[in-house]
Amino acid sequence: TTAINSNAIEQVVTMAGGFNAEYGKVMSGAVNVVTKEGTGKYSGAFEAVTDNLGDWIGINNYDYNVYNLALGGLLIPNNDRCNFYFSGEKRWQRDRSPHPYAKDVNKAREEFLEVKVDNDNILPHNSLSGYTWQGKLNLKLSNAINLKMGTLGSSDRWTEYRHDYLFNIDHAPKYEDKNNSFYAKLTHTLSNRTFYTLSGNYYVTERKRGDGIYFDKLDDYARPTGNPRYDDESLFYSWDDLSTSADEGHVWDDYLHRKSSYVGADFDITSQVTPHHQIKSGLQFQRHTLRYYRHLFPHKVFLGVTGGGYNDVDWYGYDMTGDTEQDTSKLNSAKHPITAALYLQDKIEYEGIVVNAGLRVDYLNVDTKMLKDEFLPLGMYTTPDGRSYKDAILNENDYTDATGNLHPADLKEAKVRIFTSPRLGIGFPVTDRTLLHINYGKFFQQPNLVNLYVNYGYLEYMVKASPYYYPFGNPNLKPEETTAYEVGLTQQLGANTKLDVTGYYKDVKNLVEVANIGSYPKGFASYKNMDYGTIKGVDFALTMRRTRHLAMNLAYSLSWSNGTGSFTNTQRNVAWTASESPKMLASLEFDQRHKFSANIDYRVGKGEGPKLGNVFPLERAGVNLILTAASGTPYTPMVIYNEVTLAAVAPTPRGPINSIEGPWTYRLDLKADKEVSLMGLKTDFYLWILNLFGRKNAVDVYECSGSPTTTTWLSTPEGQKYVETYGATGERKYLLKEKSPNSFDLPRLVRFGIRINF
Repeated sequence: TTAINSNAIEQVVTMAGGFNAEYGKVMSGAVNVVTKEGTGKYSGAFEAVTDNLGDWIGINNYDYNVYNLALGGLLIPNNDRCNFYFSGEKRWQRDRSPHPYAKDVNKAREEFLEVKVDNDNILPHNSLSGYTWQGKLNLKLSNAINLKMGTLGSSDRWTEYRHDYLFNIDHAPKYEDKNNSFYAKLTHTLSNRTFYTLSGNYYVTERKRGDGIYFDKLDDYARPTGNPRYDDESLFYSWDDLSTSADEGHVWDDYLHRKSSYVGADFDITSQVTPHHQIKSGLQFQRHTLRYYRHLFPHKVFLGVTGGGYNDVDWYGYDMTGDTEQDTSKLNSAKHPITAALYLQDKIEYEGIVVNAGLRVDYLNVDTKMLKDEFLPLGMYTTPDGRSYKDAILNENDYTDATGNLHPADLKEAKVRIFTSPRLGIGFPVTDRTLLHINYGKFFQQPNLVNLYVNYGYLEYMVKASPYYYPFGNPNLKPEETTAYEVGLTQQLGANTKLDVTGYYKDVKNLVEVANIGSYPKGFASYKNMDYGTIKGVDFALTMRRTRHLAMNLAYSLSWSNGTGSFTNTQRNVAWTASESPKMLASLEFDQRHKFSANIDYRVGKGEGPKLGNVFPLERAGVNLILTAASGTPYTPMVIYNEVTLAAVAPTPRGPINSIEGPWTYRLDLKADKEVSLMGLKTDFYLWILNLFGRKNAVDVYECSGSPTTTTWLSTPEGQKYVETYGATGERKYLLKEKSPNSFDLPRLVRFGIRINF
């Protein structure tokens, strides 16, 4: 969740599969980001990027601004045993995620609200302001001992454009994110064959999300006469009447405040025990502190604590009103799950063959109480007619008034989970130009910690009343599991070119999905390990090192992703209606059959390129092109219905689940730069264009039409009746609602940058 300043990054290593036992808590891949550190020389860099210069040449601008500064070198002059590196970034984006059709949005706001828009390219209420900081101190305590200490953090305040809130945009949600970490790592070299590392770290992340006007002031959400919902056509949320002093708009009726942190320690030791065996073993430990507060209907707070204004709150680690932090022995105090792992791996090298064999054991203790009986969550109690609860449920129609409460006796300690992950990788040469590798492994990912916990009072409230659908945590969740197989071939095609081909198959099970629990007196929704799937495909990558100024990377992926559910809330409607969950595999929502990318970089060194007199005008200049193309993701075709109304009900399918693909997407990005010397400083000027050809790439389509801009519902008899009822204004608003900017990727963005190194 931390936004990392790109100029603070030394190296990024992506492991898409077959990674060693030291990496855990992930099922598909791992990205290892290494940040920069100081050297024996003082150095620094300043960079500024903006798109506001586009005004001068008639190009759309979105008020994008990023500034960063980096400094590094010796902490004490002439003492190479201590160096430092610091970087900081300030960002301001008036439109943090531009989309096409912003002009239509702003024109409608001017028409219906009579507001003046100064830049109609910018989506309203879609800004971001934030900072990132990073610092690292490297101390050489002795010739054998090295200590690194550092911090990394970010802070962002941002707003989110929601098309439903177009005329009520000030009430659309606002966010505040804070992240910070501190770490220390000691490396001790015991001999020329053995060293160990000992590290400790602390990390904290916090998010607040609330109404765009009232945000974290819950008392201001109060709506004694109710929170008005939709406009007459049920297309947009109701908005404020500017002629009155009251606020008649619809508040964002869902306040969230979560804060989580952990203290961790790692120890690992590496030893080349024999010429053929390198052993690495380690122990990892984290103790978390989780606090969570979500008021689902804060407009009811005027009722107070005793009047039911805080019935609809799932909380722990805070008090009921969300004002103060709590960390006591009470059931709803902060949660402290513990995660730990032990791993052992052996790298075997013998006559060109490399074998990586490893075993990882993970431990998860959620350290909380769970229901003894989901079917009878409130245990045994007596109904108003004097019968025991278990007798009452034999005749459900007679059971009308629950009087039981949740007691500590109805709970038990949640299970401790221990899971083992074997890993095996083999690489060997077939010829002097061909390498083959084979990987097998099991990979586990712990459940999202927020899906493990619930406030026990809120659980009791939902089981008794079941006033609405809302899934809450289940402490009994198992880790999600992947069994992966991979075979790859690397073929050298020439002195500077190689081809990599990798085929893979992944069997995934115990995926977390929302489910309806058929309990008494009322059913409730929680999370279960229900979903499973398979992922298979083949990746091709062609890499050419720089030859005659040109370097190139081409990649193509062919893949199939099938399963019973794409995301944790895929089966929300199934759980809501208590229907039967799917058992047959279907294409997942992120299934993308074809993906292609090309990274082409042409660069001219000093004293190279065309010569004009005694000058090389293109020396130290270059152009980078990134081309991406991908087939569409699948969707389920539906019978034509009023798909954009806020009051839409479950539609009727006209084909199998996710049986039709959306449109292809194409995008070309360009970055051209020229390095010069200004006052003895190496200065780089660059032009950065995203989506060079301005293609309108659809990222979402309507299920009844396959189009990102129309449902075609207005052409149906029901649609014609709608036009007759609401007239030209209703039709205008309907067409506006259909053409949501959020259905498209970014438009053409032109940015200008300067980087000064010193």
